Amino acid sequence: MGSSHGFEQRCCLDRKRDHLEVEAIPDETAVRGLFGRRFTHLMAAATGVGTRRGFARYAGRLVLVSATYFGTAKLGLTQAYAQSSITAVWPPTGIALAALIIWGYRLWPGVALGAFLANSWTGVPLVTVLGITTGNTLEALVGAYLLRRVAGFQPSLERVRDVLALVVLAGGISTMVSATVGVASLRIGGEIDGSDIWSGWRVWWLGDMGGDLLVAPLLLVLASTRGVSRQPGRILEGGALLGVLVAVSIVTLSAQAPLVYLIFPVLIWAALRFGQMGAAAAGVIVAGIAVGFTANGSGPFVRDSLDDSLLLSQTFVGVASITALLLAAVARQLGRTMQALQSARGSLEVRVRERTAELERSNAALELQSAIAANMAEGVVLVRMSDARIVYVNRTFEQMFGYGRGELEGAPVGVVNAASEKSAEEMAAEIVSALKEHGVWSGEVQNVKKDGASFWCQVNMSTFEHPLHGQTWVSVHTDIDERKRAEERLEQSDLLKTTLLRAVSHDFRSPLTAITAAGEASALPSMNLQRRQELSAIIVREADRLSRLVAKLLDLSRLQAGAAAPRRLSCSIEEVIDAALEQMSGDTEIFEVSADPELPSIYADPSQLERAFANLFENARRFVGDHPVEIRIQADEERMVVRVADRGPGIAESDRERIFEPFYRGAGSESGHRGSGLGLAIVKGFVEANGGRVFVEPLPREQGATFVIELPLDSGEPVTALSQ
Repeated sequence: MGSSHGFEQRCCLDRKRDHLEVEAIPDETAVRGLFGRRFTHLMAAATGVGTRRGFARYAGRLVLVSATYFGTAKLGLTQAYAQSSITAVWPPTGIALAALIIWGYRLWPGVALGAFLANSWTGVPLVTVLGITTGNTLEALVGAYLLRRVAGFQPSLERVRDVLALVVLAGGISTMVSATVGVASLRIGGEIDGSDIWSGWRVWWLGDMGGDLLVAPLLLVLASTRGVSRQPGRILEGGALLGVLVAVSIVTLSAQAPLVYLIFPVLIWAALRFGQMGAAAAGVIVAGIAVGFTANGSGPFVRDSLDDSLLLSQTFVGVASITALLLAAVARQLGRTMQALQSARGSLEVRVRERTAELERSNAALELQSAIAANMAEGVVLVRMSDARIVYVNRTFEQMFGYGRGELEGAPVGVVNAASEKSAEEMAAEIVSALKEHGVWSGEVQNVKKDGASFWCQVNMSTFEHPLHGQTWVSVHTDIDERKRAEERLEQSDLLKTTLLRAVSHDFRSPLTAITAAGEASALPSMNLQRRQELSAIIVREADRLSRLVAKLLDLSRLQAGAAAPRRLSCSIEEVIDAALEQMSGDTEIFEVSADPELPSIYADPSQLERAFANLFENARRFVGDHPVEIRIQADEERMVVRVADRGPGIAESDRERIFEPFYRGAGSESGHRGSGLGLAIVKGFVEANGGRVFVEPLPREQGATFVIELPLDSGEPVTALSQ
């Protein structure tokens, strides 16, 4: 609005309003080149009058601005400080700023004339008058320029940003020009001492700021207001507000007691009920009363120093005015926001009706699809691809996974994916990536039920655009857990058969060969009695070996078939271990047994545990070396713990779990200690069938191997087996 283009628009508006032609504004191109665009703009604003009617209006406004400036200056100078040129509040500053914002920069001569006349009246030297006049004029021009060109100022002050711009740019910055030039002029003219420069500059600056924050807002709002409500209720309320404001201001600002805060509720009333007009008018009234009482030496702001008194009064009126204007702006913005919301509400209702009709059609289609999905024998789940969350499951899916109605809706899809080599989240991300790339995915996945049990499903997935959830994948789940388990059992059975045949081909052939050879040799006539006895011992030993091997195979077969149900009873762990040691064929001296005193009973099948310990002792016997096998029996509050330690080559960390698999021979087979690969599998089967567990204690290999068996104590309650 402050450019020459803006001035042309104003002239055009004058022409339309007055039905007169406006002469063209002189071309400013050459002048811009010499003096710059801003200076050209000021010159055009000062001289761009095209018609007699326009000139008359311009002259009238010049006279009005000058006269008003002069009159309010005389009023302000009645409370002058420092040789009648520095005042507590300088109303002409606000008048000059409002005139240039409302009517444009071209009225600056009116400001200059009014300032010259007002300061000439004070009797200061001409050079001082000219300096102060220049400062006052530049102050108004700088303030108007900053507001119009920098801040995009709206004179109605209905936005918080406009109030803040008025406070900072006009009230804070532009007034520094007048204060600096004016005080400098007074000093040059010898009107103030050097010691008074700072206090004079401060009072001048705050006085001009008061004019910008009190007088200018009132004039700007009056010029922007289209009309005042004439409703009786509003008129009555306005009169009441005026009376209360004047009364409270007089009472609080004339007394020495600190009661000025009582004015703020009245200012809030004015701002909220009467907007910027009420706030600006109330600020002027309060400021006039406050400055008047302070200048006359009464009120809460009076101090021993006039300088301090003026500072306190100026600060108060500034804060009161800013508070009221900001509150009114906030209330107006809130009102406009509510109006915008009401308008948007109407548009939204139309859109809602249209959207509702569309949703009804979509819902009808979805209901049909939902009815189809709900009656499917397979589990169906819909997952939103944007966040991988479940948006629908049919009843079959909920029953398949053990959830109640609606429990899965909104949950991440990872809750139904069992963690394997990859986490559930990684598996879901991999499936989403494949769906985005190919649109379909099919495969076997391991899912997990609500109770944590995992099971296998055949899954077929595809994507589609859901009307509510956007890109969505539909997944059809078929429970194939029984099939997968049957396949696993078949694979294990095939593996067992293959391994069994391989073991039989070696482990059975070796003792049978020895028995056959010994039998044939003993039948020779040349064999003496001693040699026949040695051969008979070989036959007995190898037959015993075959018997043990057959017994192990039978035990393992029963364990694999789940037919080794234990017959639990309360028994002594020491008796079980003694019975197992008796099966070591005279090698009991290589075992060292130590036990805690008064061991409690265990609740287990003693015959099964006897076979388990016998197999464990037989395994340890092969690695005895120069050290005995140590058997340590201990008990705590809940379990019996038996440790069997040998000083053999130890067990590699990678073999500690596999060592209990059927027919698996660990590192011991490489060192010549070859077994059947059945003993430790039988130990694990019988121990777990009786509610216990067996594991290899992690020790360095050079310390041998320590097997730990934990068994439940006799508590009088049934014990559940860990494995069948």
